[in-house]
Amino acid sequence: MEKIYDIQDFTISSQSISFKIKNERISIPLEKTGSKLMMSAQENQLQIFEIDVDGIGIYWPLIDEDLSISGLLRSANRDDLIVKKIGSIFSEELERKAS
Repeated sequence: MEKIYDIQDFTISSQSISFKIKNERISIPLEKTGSKLMMSAQENQLQIFEIDVDGIGIYWPLIDEDLSISGLLRSANRDDLIVKKIGSIFSEELERKAS
């Protein structure tokens, strides 16, 4: 499976989320994520996360919160790094049936 976003060196603290994408370091203050759950979570709850295999999002199971990479990039004012068209198996199958 090809990754939509190749997230590297992901770190999180009680203050911010930081990661590398396309060799650029992106940092977003937690208050800019729009997540009240992230703001109220304890630091140890934030340290347990899963990055989607395709790189689309991050999930924190202890607080049941999902954040998308594109949303984080928007919060960081980095729309230039957002993948504009994300293909899916479902949409590709519909296109084949329509032809």
